Amino acid sequence: MKIHRQLTAAAFLFISMAIMAQVPCSKKEVKEKMKQVADWQISNPNTAHEHHDLDWTNGALYVGMVDWAKLAEEEYNDSTYYQWLYKIGRRNCWQPHQRLYHADDITVSQSFIDLYRKYKKEEILAPTLARTEWIVNHPSNGTFKLEYGDNKTLERWTWCDALFMAPPVYAKLYRETNNRKYLQFMDNEYRATYEYLFDKEENLFYRDWHYFGKKEANGKKVFWGRGNAWVLAGLAEVLQELPKGLMERAYYEELFIRLCTRIAGLQNEDGYWHASLLDPASYPSPETSSTGFFVYALAYGVNAGLLNEDDFMPVIIKGWKALTDAVDASGKLGWVQPIGADPRKVTRDMTEVYGVGAFLAAGCQIYKMAVDTEADYIKIWPDRKTMQGNPLSGWVVYANENVSDDFWKKYDHIYVPEKGTTVKISDYARALYIRTHWSTFNPAEGVYGWDTNEKLKKVIQGALDRGMRLSFRVVVDSRDRKNEATPAYVFDAGAKYYTDNGKRSPYPDDPIFQEKYAKFIEAFAQKYNDPDLVEFIDGYGLGKWGEAHTMKYIDPKNREAVFNWITDLYVKHFTKVPLVINYHRWMGAGKDWAGEENFDPDSKRLLDSACEKGFSLRHDAFGMREYYGQWERNYVKPWIMKRPVLLEGGWIVSKHPYHNDPSGYKTAKDVRIGEFEDGQEAHVNMMDFRVGDETMSWFRDAYPLVERFISEGGYRLYPDSIVVPKEMKSGSRIKIVHRWNNLGWGYCPTNIPQWNQKYKVAFALLNQDNQVVYSYLDNNTDLSVWIKGYPTSYEFTPKLHGVKKGTYTWAVALVDTTKGNGSNVKGLDISAKGTFTNSGWLKLSEVTVK
Repeated sequence: MKIHRQLTAAAFLFISMAIMAQVPCSKKEVKEKMKQVADWQISNPNTAHEHHDLDWTNGALYVGMVDWAKLAEEEYNDSTYYQWLYKIGRRNCWQPHQRLYHADDITVSQSFIDLYRKYKKEEILAPTLARTEWIVNHPSNGTFKLEYGDNKTLERWTWCDALFMAPPVYAKLYRETNNRKYLQFMDNEYRATYEYLFDKEENLFYRDWHYFGKKEANGKKVFWGRGNAWVLAGLAEVLQELPKGLMERAYYEELFIRLCTRIAGLQNEDGYWHASLLDPASYPSPETSSTGFFVYALAYGVNAGLLNEDDFMPVIIKGWKALTDAVDASGKLGWVQPIGADPRKVTRDMTEVYGVGAFLAAGCQIYKMAVDTEADYIKIWPDRKTMQGNPLSGWVVYANENVSDDFWKKYDHIYVPEKGTTVKISDYARALYIRTHWSTFNPAEGVYGWDTNEKLKKVIQGALDRGMRLSFRVVVDSRDRKNEATPAYVFDAGAKYYTDNGKRSPYPDDPIFQEKYAKFIEAFAQKYNDPDLVEFIDGYGLGKWGEAHTMKYIDPKNREAVFNWITDLYVKHFTKVPLVINYHRWMGAGKDWAGEENFDPDSKRLLDSACEKGFSLRHDAFGMREYYGQWERNYVKPWIMKRPVLLEGGWIVSKHPYHNDPSGYKTAKDVRIGEFEDGQEAHVNMMDFRVGDETMSWFRDAYPLVERFISEGGYRLYPDSIVVPKEMKSGSRIKIVHRWNNLGWGYCPTNIPQWNQKYKVAFALLNQDNQVVYSYLDNNTDLSVWIKGYPTSYEFTPKLHGVKKGTYTWAVALVDTTKGNGSNVKGLDISAKGTFTNSGWLKLSEVTVK
């Protein structure tokens, strides 16, 4: 799988022509220009004393050259550049340069680590590991007041260029070894340098402390273009190594975006950045080493989805054109600022190896954006508003069998003051959550309420008639219930119980209870283990209100055995429908909440075991600070994007004293805002309207939040760009490049065992009647890794077996591989604007098969 970035495009020719005008050049042009520059540099080595193989100057060259080597080999089967780099490393025994702590002297280790990844030879990595091991174990406590010629003041990253030289090495080592000591060292040193050299008013880095207080001829502060370019390029290198979701990554993303935004506004009209960022008039000559690294970082930011394409692409295109204009007919790159601490005047004839490194790094990112003239580049725009029917995403409403006779009538006519009209609940909620008694579902042994209970049947059918799926929690505990929650036949068979207000509840560690309950769950699953019918099963249901707390046992020592028994029981029978469990600090314990600081020490371990079995997470009291407290917030964090999280609000605004909540709620709207913000923090996939006046409160008091969750919450998946052939031969192997985004703060949980990666991307050839004639499944696609802000790209190379000659239309869908032939039945809605077939395929462009 290779990563590519959307370029430009549209589905049909007249749109394609308009979009293509935005593209700076073709892939062929970018490749030829990079090859020309790389070949010139290899043929014209700089042998001055500052250009030892291991010097920082060449280290910067290698950073770009290794990117070009990878592209040349993968795209054009040319290993020349890898071989050149390998010879350099081998003749120097893969050693970093001489000075132990100096950031300049470890720059070469960036490319050595990249070469280790390719060749997998331990001798490549060993010297870098030895050097960094010493530094990490013996960190310098030197001053940040750099003095030229005093190496002691160069032991730490005391000049801004050092943030390009050293941090990527430690980030790469963290990724290679999974040892956090490298990450921690990098993070500590980086932040220290940032605090010392970063001007928070100008959002730029001083070169070093000597420039504090200095002014340019125009009276502005002195900020070196090349120094800031190297910082930004170093950030791009670091971000490519830090995994998505890593806590430390957010700091570097924020700084990267902040610096990119500032730098984009300082580009000159000619496309270059000059030696002095705030006084270009004093240094009017172009400067290509800074321009190269700026273009590299900005293009990486767009390709990685960190920067907005509309804002930054014009800057990138202008910058790349300027860079290519600086290359003469022989391949020599000019306008490169020479070595030194000051922004100096530059001439057209000046070149340097680090300028070439910057050019090649930028070119490799531009290549991902460039046009392939033999393919259609289809730009697709997101649909952020349409309510979708995707499972485990969106709103849910709940009820039981005792709702009023006009329940559905009321829910079909909910008045929304903001709209001045009524709406249907089924246009917002895609699932009905039924929480009711075991005795309702199973009034007598072998008798089931879904067959016999008319009220229950009516509620269920009402949901199905409105295109809603079902969800269930089965409650067995009778406390706070009008009727006994467990059917009488269980007690008649001899199950032990306790009483509360004259109503019986079974002990969950009683073997007769377990036998009868297991038989019921088996029958329950035979009816409802159907993902087309059921959204999720709340698979625990013990304890007070079915919430897994305030438990009573025959023997409290059986707590863990009961937990394992019931979670295993649901996992055994519900193999196709997602299971959820209510997470909190008193899981299966005999206690209720008793202050924020109190919790049961085994709760986390038990919950983790359920998640590892395949349970997803739900909580019943979002917005209630006493019940959804810091323990719950901390617990869910490591499971975010690993298991979907479902929200139910805790306060009933028409009955509960929500004014007493520590959050300081004053109105029902405040409560709704609190629930929404808690859900946003937990990246929830689903939110619950609850029932009755709680449902009406959402539409009456907080309708904008209802709409916001539709557009921002859960998951909303769409491809922002697709590259497909215009012409192809039957029997040939083709290449499709496609890139996907998630607009929602949740995720598509194809990684849960009940789904088992059943949803995939597929492409189809449609006939003139929009029927799927041929379909191709990209089995490498994993929708669960599509996280907001991190576009994911794929290269797909299917073979066209038996395709008849003719004209077809390309289409794409997120298919359900358990249906049809495994690649031709839509499974999930795509959040895109465009033309969809009746069967849910998004049409792309025409293609001719010869």
